[in-house]
Amino acid sequence: MSYDSIRMLEEARTQVVGGIYPPGPVYVLRFFDILGHGPTVMIFAQNYLLLFSLNAILLAVGASILQTAISLIFFVAMPTVMGAMLVLWKDVTLASIMAASLAIIFADYTRSPGKLIGNGIWISLLLIVLSATIRFNAITATAVLTVFWIKVYFADKNMLSKLSAFVGITLVTVVVAGVVNNYRFPSMEKLQPNNLAYAIMSYDLIGVSAWSRNSLVPIDTAAGGVSEKAKISDIDKIYSSLGAVEIQNRNSSLGNLVKLYPSGYSHADIFKAWVAAIFNEPFAYLNYRWDVFSEIIGAKNHETFEPTHFGKIDENNFSIKFKDNYLTDLVLHYIKLGSLVVIGKPWLFFLGVFVFVFVVGVFGKNISQKNKALSVYSFAASMAYLLPFFIISGTGEVRYTFPSIMFGMVSLFVIFARNQEGGKDFL
Repeated sequence: MSYDSIRMLEEARTQVVGGIYPPGPVYVLRFFDILGHGPTVMIFAQNYLLLFSLNAILLAVGASILQTAISLIFFVAMPTVMGAMLVLWKDVTLASIMAASLAIIFADYTRSPGKLIGNGIWISLLLIVLSATIRFNAITATAVLTVFWIKVYFADKNMLSKLSAFVGITLVTVVVAGVVNNYRFPSMEKLQPNNLAYAIMSYDLIGVSAWSRNSLVPIDTAAGGVSEKAKISDIDKIYSSLGAVEIQNRNSSLGNLVKLYPSGYSHADIFKAWVAAIFNEPFAYLNYRWDVFSEIIGAKNHETFEPTHFGKIDENNFSIKFKDNYLTDLVLHYIKLGSLVVIGKPWLFFLGVFVFVFVVGVFGKNISQKNKALSVYSFAASMAYLLPFFIISGTGEVRYTFPSIMFGMVSLFVIFARNQEGGKDFL
């Protein structure tokens, strides 16, 4: 359990606070906490749902039991995947819910119109909407799932009906996510505002300063005028491609050598400075964003950042402690070493999936159109979730790629398609 997990448990057992952490996972953990030891039950439940859903998709595609087992073992053996599944992180929660929705949609896609899963249309849609409450940025991936949902359940409708359905579902998803992230249930009290975007903008200014060699911090304010800027040599001392967390740690260790804000600053001042930095130093901004994003996708020569929580369980008030054993040390050693080689580099995996999907789409004559659609939509969801991190990520944590890796794996499943008819009716 990381700091995030401990905070989730505290809120689950007291009250939801809000702020930079989404409340959705807290409500899920609260439910499992009622059933028993919340963290343990939840981590088993989300991992089971994830693997069960992937298993269902594999069998529906046409994979044999052996092929299904090998595929799931390969998936779990990826250091980024194994590392995330060992921690109570919302990345896995999100991936499991989206995988379940995708499994239901594809199962109905492979059936005849009169034999759809009972209430599958509504369960899969509910899971799509629920996904958007788990992580703030999930909306891009849920939009792709929504398009696939409409393709399956609105197949006999005209384009206007399909477009109306997409707009309506997207609006409902945004509204539900907005309400969950801003109000406490069931009292409907207003939660603390989420100022994460402004924090990311602030550290973007450090990055732009380092790459442009033009200091942009502390920011200027509308009330206080122009601030005396920090020295580039000082900014160099705290800069890191890992982004906000590491920059903050380095700055703190040096006695807050670089000040981001003058007194009396506002969020409007941060936004104004950020926009000006992008317009005035676009290449420096892109260089910094790529520097952080390359950490996320493992495109650096060093170990990936936090493929798992090596701290095991952070200090907490619940008397929850971690008991070391030989197996734990072996697994953590594997994850650490694995992050240095091909299997631990997500960018190579994504590149391979892209080539595979392209080849299947162009040359896969023996693969049914439905299986091709699964491959294409899954890859689209993978990229729709991953690419926005180029802009919105504060830190270069490789675990952010987990949902995208899950979708990427589904794209590869069609390699097991036996014939034009697909596979087993598992669900």
